[in-house]
Amino acid sequence: MKIAIVIERFDPTGGGAEKSTAQIACHLRDRGHEVTILTWWSPPLCSFDGITVDSATPRRRLGMIQLYRFTNWARKRLNEGEFDSSLSVTTAAPAAVVQPRSGTIRETSRRNVAMRVSRTCRIIKKLSQAMSGKLQIQLALERRTLADRQVKRFCAVSRYVAWQLENDYAVNSEMIEVIANGSDMPDPGVDQRRHWRKVIRDGFGISADTPAFLFAAHNPRLKGIDTVLAAMKILRQRGQEAVVMIAGPMQYGLQASAVAHGIRDCLRFVGPTDRMAELYCGADVTVLPTYYDPSSKVAIESLMMCTPVITTAYNGASDWVAGTDGFGPSALEMDPRQPTGCVLADPADAVALADAMVQLSDPDKRASYAHATVGLADKLSMSRHVESLERVLVEVSN
Repeated sequence: MKIAIVIERFDPTGGGAEKSTAQIACHLRDRGHEVTILTWWSPPLCSFDGITVDSATPRRRLGMIQLYRFTNWARKRLNEGEFDSSLSVTTAAPAAVVQPRSGTIRETSRRNVAMRVSRTCRIIKKLSQAMSGKLQIQLALERRTLADRQVKRFCAVSRYVAWQLENDYAVNSEMIEVIANGSDMPDPGVDQRRHWRKVIRDGFGISADTPAFLFAAHNPRLKGIDTVLAAMKILRQRGQEAVVMIAGPMQYGLQASAVAHGIRDCLRFVGPTDRMAELYCGADVTVLPTYYDPSSKVAIESLMMCTPVITTAYNGASDWVAGTDGFGPSALEMDPRQPTGCVLADPADAVALADAMVQLSDPDKRASYAHATVGLADKLSMSRHVESLERVLVEVSN
């Protein structure tokens, strides 16, 4: 089939949605389909063998006017009849199948307000959102897309996203199929895992028996870095030894905050990296107290690498972490009696996070959690995800 994938921006080196879109496109290509990416902007020389990247403009800016123009451009390209089936990974533009990989704009806005510490800050944020022309256009386009008759099916990457579609936009549940998010990860043997663990720990000066946690994010504040720092301060006050490796782009102010908390020596700043598989092996636990994530690839990849996870109920990937009070435990082939980590109700609760980190610092408890992840590498693979997505794309094309 000739398949079009619609996305606002397409930079495979960027965040989760763009990285996932690139993986989906490559898997569909490998299954024999002709894939075209329809996007407002992509970096120069952005190309994949056998995949066409069609950019509306060489300019990266995507403001109010550009967003509206992109939506109309993408709609026109799809209506030309060149494609047998189409997938939109954004709520800004409709397609035969809509998979809002970033969730809905409405829930994203709510969670951006929730991460503000004080009531005054939350009120100010609500007012700024109400006055934001771009946000209002995004919401208007979202309403239009989710009600568009061109859309035949919705694919949600988690039950959290399915809840957003049903709760906020009254999307018929029969039109929604939950296809759990996936990723591509290596499958190292025992010896390779041990080697990676030693290399990472030796490189960052972490002893073999020190509990090591991994935090990775492109948007650290949204993903809960302030809660992590506060939790580490609590652990230090309790006399609990632990180290956190922090991966991703981080501002200098984060180091200053760590110094103010008196925990700078407990942190290891990794920076942007493409060696996440090695970091998962070097860590004992991945910690992501996120305020919002439709289905975190960091959590997914960590579980695929048999590393337990601490996250929140506002992470759709908590479907795969037992014991949640939010949108799980999951019915997605998981046994709720076998936890793979801890799920927190409140992303800002540093005490609860510290308690969870202490719990998973116990080697026996951590080993039982790690054992429960066995088999998830296949269930959460991008290959399995695209297999289900391909079935839906074929169904709507008929």
